[in-house]
Amino acid sequence: MSNNRIIIVSMLLIFCFPVLGAEDFILKNPSASGLLDKYRENQSKMTKILVFSESSEETGSSNNGDKRFFKAKSELRYDGDRVDFRFSTWSDLDNLDVNIDSKEATYYKYYIWDGNTSYEYRRGKTTEKGKLFVTKNDDMKGPQLAVSYDDAPLLGIYQGDDLPVGTVLQKATKLELRKNMEQVGNFKCYAIDALSPYGKYAIWIDPAHGYNIAKAEVTKGGKDLVWNGETLLRENRAGVMTAISFSYEVDRFEKINDVWVPMEAKHNYKRDYQNAAFDYTYLKTHNKRTKVVLNPDFEKIGAFVHDVQEGDEIYNVEDNLSTNKTEQPASLVGKTLPELQNFKIESMPDSTNKIVLVCFFDIEQRPSRNGIIELSKKAKELKKKDIEVIAIQASTIEQEYLDKWLKENSIDFPLGMIKDNPEQIKFNWGVKALPWLILTDKEHVVQAEGFSVNELEEKVKQ
Repeated sequence: MSNNRIIIVSMLLIFCFPVLGAEDFILKNPSASGLLDKYRENQSKMTKILVFSESSEETGSSNNGDKRFFKAKSELRYDGDRVDFRFSTWSDLDNLDVNIDSKEATYYKYYIWDGNTSYEYRRGKTTEKGKLFVTKNDDMKGPQLAVSYDDAPLLGIYQGDDLPVGTVLQKATKLELRKNMEQVGNFKCYAIDALSPYGKYAIWIDPAHGYNIAKAEVTKGGKDLVWNGETLLRENRAGVMTAISFSYEVDRFEKINDVWVPMEAKHNYKRDYQNAAFDYTYLKTHNKRTKVVLNPDFEKIGAFVHDVQEGDEIYNVEDNLSTNKTEQPASLVGKTLPELQNFKIESMPDSTNKIVLVCFFDIEQRPSRNGIIELSKKAKELKKKDIEVIAIQASTIEQEYLDKWLKENSIDFPLGMIKDNPEQIKFNWGVKALPWLILTDKEHVVQAEGFSVNELEEKVKQ
């Protein structure tokens, strides 16, 4: 073949197979529902997936002293029904630049639904035993992925939801495609506004990368649905949650087996509260997938099999639920405060003719940390009113770890700890959530229990 003929053939190839850009994927007559169908079609190609990922997190609240830094490494095995995710967390880091490779993880968890049974396992660095919770249904599969798995937004499951966004928007009462395409980082996207029973959604779909969602914003108010089909406005142990806001934005896509897959993203999450020790809590996460395998052979690599270590505790949730239906923790109101000696409280105060306030808390739970910090701010005021505060750590952890946190937060209440059989002891004391406050009169007869720190002044007056 002559040089001229080579040039002609090369030019034909160039004109016939141009490099595609975002403009090549612009649809002639796009619609919001049509774009979401294309998104769901691409998601269906990722139904069977193996994912390894790393994340870094900043979490905190409106209380400035509550900012904390975490890193995590996780694995996910999913086949469209069965799910197996495991993660290790490194908590209370000085900052997000800390190298965790040589550090021991502070917390490990897995959740498995094997098609018949759910297994949720937790083990902390400071706890002596791991705990495995077993139940015969998959009711918690969606909430577990949404709340516990950092990579969930890249799967299309957003904070506040336990269903994929593609399913949520099938129930939308309003779907509107914005007139013009919009730029999201390096991606030119179609923008969709939606209203559904789950809240208000704004979705940016990138046609050049498999019609994946490149950006999302979600807001939920009091009557909007959240996990398990419940409405948002309800009281939990932290207070009354009144609003949720969530944002998500992809930094990088990668083509794997001819399928565009989100590989790196950031997502932020904020909850607003009333009658709580804080106005809001927040979580900022950067997630990076280090490996993705589509259509893996789970039989070969292993998946959906639970494991425990010697000495771990195993709980059958159905047995506990059936027991709790007939036997609830009894109220202590009107009864004499039980003895405190078993908690081995150092520097036990003389509470003769004084009001006693007992606070059960768990340092590894944010509501507890915020509650005990707020209580410590009232310490001098309570002393003046002859109120003795005694704090009880409600699970067994390393004393050194607890002492360090108390010192860093200038908390000097007399302190005890539940050493053995924490669930039974909390049951005996009527503890239904954490933190849990119990207030007596000067004769040590319980006058009130289960109220928030913000309600303390009112309870003392009564």
